[in-house]
Amino acid sequence: VDQLGEAGFRVLLHGLHTMPSPSTDVISLQHGGGAARKMTEGNRQSGQEMDPHRDVSAASRSCFGTRQWEYSVVIVAVWNAEGGEEEAERNREWADRVWRALLPFTTGVYAVDI
Repeated sequence: VDQLGEAGFRVLLHGLHTMPSPSTDVISLQHGGGAARKMTEGNRQSGQEMDPHRDVSAASRSCFGTRQWEYSVVIVAVWNAEGGEEEAERNREWADRVWRALLPFTTGVYAVDI
C-alpha cells in the first residue's frame, strides 16, 4: 500500500479485533519506502527517487523492481490443527476478508507475501 489513511487503518484494526484464532498473531506492516524506493542511474550515491512507472529500465536492473509502495501489509492466519477443517476455513476466510478489504488501498501484490 502507498497510503492507508484513516479508512485503511480502520480496516486493519477491524481485522485485528476479529481474528478468529488466538494463534493468529500478526498483521504486519513492512516498510518499503525511503531507501527501498531509491534507484540510482549508474551512481549508487546519487539516491534519486525512481518512478517505476516511467523508468522501467531502472527497475529492470534491480532484483526488486516493484518500488512504488510505502508499506507491505502481511496477513498471517494461524490456527490449531485440532480445530479441524471448520477452524481452518474460518481462519482462511478471515485472512481473505481482510485482504479484500485492503485492496482499495493497494498498488499491487508482492508474490513473496502470498
